[in-house]
Amino acid sequence: VHSCGCRADSKAWVEAVMVTVGMQRPYAAPRWSLSVALAATIVEAITKVWEPVFLDQYPLAVCNDGSPAAYYYRAGNPALRRWFVFLEGAGWCWDQASCARPWHTTLGTSIQFPRAVTAVANWGNTLQGIFETNGQSPFQDMNIAYVRTCSNDAFMGDSAPHPGSGRQAGRSWHFRGRRIIEATFLHLRQTVGMGTQIGDRVVYGGCSSGARGAMVSLDYVATKLAGLAQVVGLLDSAIWLPIRPQAHNLVSFGEQTREFLPFANASVFLDEDCVRGFPPKDRYKCLEGAFRLPFIRAPFFLIHSQYDLFGISMNVFGRFLPSAKLNEEQQHYAEYYRKQVVRYLPTPVMGSGTTVFSPACYSHCTLTAPAAYTLRADGVQLVDALQHWLAATSMKAATGWFCDRCAGFDCGCREAAKSVAGPGQGNLPAVENPPPQGMSGGPDLNAWEPRFLEDFPLAICNDGSPAAYYYRPGIAQSRQWLVFLEGAGWCWDATSCDIPWKIRLGTSIEFPRTAASILTWSRTLKGVFDSTGRSPFKDWHIAYVRTCSNDAFLGDSSPREAEAARVRKPGPGWHFRGRRILEATFTDLRRRSGLGSMPGDLVLYGGCSSGGRGALVTLDYLASSFVGKAQLVGLLDAPLWVPIQPFKEGLVSFDNQTRMFFDLANASGLISPECEATYPGVNRWKCLEAGFRLPFVHTPYFLSHSQYDVFGLTMNIFGHFYPGHYLTPMQKQYAETYRKKVLEYLPTPASGSGNAVFAPACYAHCMFSDVIFYIIDAAGVSLQQALHRWLNAVSPDAATENLRDNCQGFNCGHRPTPMQFPTPAQPMNTPPAILFTTTRTSTWAQSLILDAASLLV
Repeated sequence: VHSCGCRADSKAWVEAVMVTVGMQRPYAAPRWSLSVALAATIVEAITKVWEPVFLDQYPLAVCNDGSPAAYYYRAGNPALRRWFVFLEGAGWCWDQASCARPWHTTLGTSIQFPRAVTAVANWGNTLQGIFETNGQSPFQDMNIAYVRTCSNDAFMGDSAPHPGSGRQAGRSWHFRGRRIIEATFLHLRQTVGMGTQIGDRVVYGGCSSGARGAMVSLDYVATKLAGLAQVVGLLDSAIWLPIRPQAHNLVSFGEQTREFLPFANASVFLDEDCVRGFPPKDRYKCLEGAFRLPFIRAPFFLIHSQYDLFGISMNVFGRFLPSAKLNEEQQHYAEYYRKQVVRYLPTPVMGSGTTVFSPACYSHCTLTAPAAYTLRADGVQLVDALQHWLAATSMKAATGWFCDRCAGFDCGCREAAKSVAGPGQGNLPAVENPPPQGMSGGPDLNAWEPRFLEDFPLAICNDGSPAAYYYRPGIAQSRQWLVFLEGAGWCWDATSCDIPWKIRLGTSIEFPRTAASILTWSRTLKGVFDSTGRSPFKDWHIAYVRTCSNDAFLGDSSPREAEAARVRKPGPGWHFRGRRILEATFTDLRRRSGLGSMPGDLVLYGGCSSGGRGALVTLDYLASSFVGKAQLVGLLDAPLWVPIQPFKEGLVSFDNQTRMFFDLANASGLISPECEATYPGVNRWKCLEAGFRLPFVHTPYFLSHSQYDVFGLTMNIFGHFYPGHYLTPMQKQYAETYRKKVLEYLPTPASGSGNAVFAPACYAHCMFSDVIFYIIDAAGVSLQQALHRWLNAVSPDAATENLRDNCQGFNCGHRPTPMQFPTPAQPMNTPPAILFTTTRTSTWAQSLILDAASLLV
């Protein structure tokens, strides 16, 4: 038994431990003479108790009042050489007034820390969660150092009392959290050899303020204090958000941090890369989780509840009230808080070794509570995800994302009957098979199956994670497939790629994998993908291809710069493999689902927005090489970009975006010879833009595009997608100019081409994946009816149609009177085969709701 801190008599300590656990004193002679068996018994006993270690030999490792800081040590299996260093959480103070509160005064000393064996044992028995000795804890065999809080600085400060401050709270205090961390690691190296051998591993973390301290010091500890050990972080409830309190008299987290930075001299933990990202007045942000997490280099496991109890109660009540009930107004604030949490949750880069676990629960500091063994996110238990992360044999296997997607306050913990799924291949929960089809023989409209393209090494997202599509089987006898590309924009240079939205869209880490999370995701789908049974594709097989490459499914390039690739710099350090994702998807569908294996198979291939643009450019390519015996036709929703200058100065036009993207993502392989002959050399990029490319598309298609396209207008007016926003008179005047360009570049279907154009004069975007699909019309014909006629046409002449609104004034299009489709007299076996469309109409109340949804002005 090693001697450490103020405990000088190891013999007395061991004897006291043995008495506490009910063993006889080992005295048979004046000197100790222990048998191997008895020694093993003593070691076993000692590992079950905590040993106090006061850092009185380190003069700067002190509490607010100058008393020595301390940690409590529980020895584990010595053969494992694994340590867990945990920082206790209990808040902080940031000025004289906040430090004068009795709670912080009590927490600023070690005088009350237990020292006697019985007192230490009693304290240890109060610990819960992962510190329990119940045989379930992932840390039960580790050596644990539990660092007590006594400096009121989240273990970040490094300041002495202000001269002449007398006994003023805060100003007369030591803030030495940094020195406490340094002393703890130094002492552990000197006494138990932590970090003295290659292969040693340290899990370093904490809860609440302890987690915030561990977060900002993680890289410092990993590079400066841990010796030869590998250090990973375990951060429980570490995120503070830039959010205003509900009560107006409260100090926001941001203002607290701004005041705390000079007050406690916490600048040593301001990461250089982070500081460069903010002006000097905002350097404090590098101590806040919302801003600091993206700059952490060491791998970490982050646990943060979307309804964080501390964050919400502090902003609602001004103090931590775990048992307080929230009224309706307070729950509304909690929903806003949740949105901000989800916004600032970091998205782990594939291969980073980082895992994020975020349940939709009203909780805080889960690791130190009984909920550590019951809490779930995405249907996966926290303890299972944590054990998998700890046991992962590679950085890729240790990378994960578990985030609840349910709706409603505390929904993650209110849903008691969740399926339990253990982590599966590659760190994430095993994919669960969809439930069987219903008794009626029709398909289960929520039975989406995730298919990750791991067998295709080039079918990857920006960060290298495997791309994926979600498959919903139709009725057994169906030979019709809808392959639909999700839309979410693109990026064209380092600046446009380096924004949180695009980074988050460059990985498959967040894609749902468990049955519970897939069901929640599927319920967000609208339009032709909803589960109401009214969709014209309800009996079709559907492959919904998720976006994760930020290239409109057109790119085919590896990272352009070696150093950028090493640090995964957005843009130059990314993979752009949208083309390979498409090829892999169709290859996988042919292998697994029989697409194109029989004459008469029909594939409707398309997408919305950037997905529609990608489908437009690749339509002929895939039709000629990737569908076997099937006939492929296009479904292009909102794909039309037109050459127009933005309304707002300084914005990058669609033309310039496409020109820069062409080189960044190496999209030249999808240019048709005809188009290139028309736009050779430096103008080849035009063959990626619908306004120029559509005349060269030979495969029949159904094109839907609003004349007042919301995306096209808001991107050119505001610089970002801003649906539902009111336009000023000047902006509406620009919208009329935009409409003229749309009408100029919309193709007029040639007779017998089999092409159909549907162009309402509405302020809308992506009609097929929105409720507007069921209510919108053009030239007096509803979108449902137009699609029905096109799919059931008996000849190319019958399929050819040009439906355009000719009304005057912004958003002048309207919804038609509900119409009934005639039932075909006999089955039509010519492609594209029969489409059965529901004749059920909406109720009066539903019609009002749908009318309201269409008022996008």
